[in-house]
Amino acid sequence: MRVFSRLLIFSLFYLAFLSPALAQSKTDLEKKRKKLLQDIELTTQLLNKTKERKANSLNELVTLKKRINIRLALIENISAEISLLSENIIETNSIITSLENDLEALKKEYAKMIYYSYKHHSAYNRLLFLFSAENFNDAFYRMRYMKRYAEFRKKQAIIIEETQKNLIGKITNLEEKKISKQKLLETENTQKETLNLERKEQNEVFSKLQTEEKKLLSDLKKKQKNANKLNKAIEDIIKRELAEARRKAEEAAKEASAEAAVKGVNLALTPEAAKLSAGFSSNRGKLPWPVERGVIIGTFGKHKHPVLETVWTENNGIDIKTHKGATARVLFEGTVANIVFNPGFHKAVIVRHGDYFTVYSNLDEVFVKPGDVVKVKHPLGVVYTDEAEAKTEIHLEVWKGTTKLNPEYWIYKD
Repeated sequence: MRVFSRLLIFSLFYLAFLSPALAQSKTDLEKKRKKLLQDIELTTQLLNKTKERKANSLNELVTLKKRINIRLALIENISAEISLLSENIIETNSIITSLENDLEALKKEYAKMIYYSYKHHSAYNRLLFLFSAENFNDAFYRMRYMKRYAEFRKKQAIIIEETQKNLIGKITNLEEKKISKQKLLETENTQKETLNLERKEQNEVFSKLQTEEKKLLSDLKKKQKNANKLNKAIEDIIKRELAEARRKAEEAAKEASAEAAVKGVNLALTPEAAKLSAGFSSNRGKLPWPVERGVIIGTFGKHKHPVLETVWTENNGIDIKTHKGATARVLFEGTVANIVFNPGFHKAVIVRHGDYFTVYSNLDEVFVKPGDVVKVKHPLGVVYTDEAEAKTEIHLEVWKGTTKLNPEYWIYKD
């Protein structure tokens, strides 16, 4: 009986605490692996379009680097899956050993019980045990004891049968895990081989681009000049929005009370705008992407140039590479503040969400106009495609007042 109790407690503990946790981790890793494979597939498709232009370009180098980084993440993810499976195999082996020991002990206990029952509980002995009772109550309790003893024997037999089934299931499960681990190891080796080939290709493109430093530097200066113009245009529009909102707030304050005058440079919000701003803020990390399908090719902040070793660049937002003809869409409900044009970044739409602003630039065609109220995922326009490099990228920025924020922290991440 003690063996049965120990087995039951152990099994319940494993099922209640260990199995769900391991299953959840396994599911998360499989989900991440699937997403990484999708990103690699998309990046490869975009890269193939770029390669059709034959001449090596900075766009090709950046895309190659991005695919390599995704593949490194994939290999790391597969390695984590293998480690998890290895731990799970060890634990399953331990459970099988424990079940085998418990099953052996249960069988021994049951055999002893059957032997004792055969030796001491014949029909004659049972009648003698019953009729030797001192009174009716004693006979009643003895009869109930014999009934419970018989039931206990049946339960013990059922427990042994269930333990055997559980053991067979665990052994089958262990074999499946070993097969899965072997497949993952093979996949990991394949990915590593592919990674080596991609790194070789990246080095070849890098070497060829190093011979074009003057052109790269000239293109970079032109791009930086356009980026500065766009940044100034965005800042000017946001400042005008701030000033107009403050002016209206001051007028309202004068009508209500002189003590309610608005101070500072923060955006004064109506109750509706405050609610919108709070909604945008509370959805940090959960906002949709500005395109349905894409990969982040350029990240926020300062970065070393991929070819020009002594040159650093600064990105006010993120660049998302997507397919030709992709539609740009708004991250959150709000109002279109303005639309600007810049030779380097083409058309840009600025959307206000309370005291937050989102900017969508490098659009070829725009579907909205200033003052339009837009909902989440509302189409804003078509992303511009650079035919010379077969490059389709949208540039996304997030501002709070006049402060630039990292858009990656705001959009949904798997």
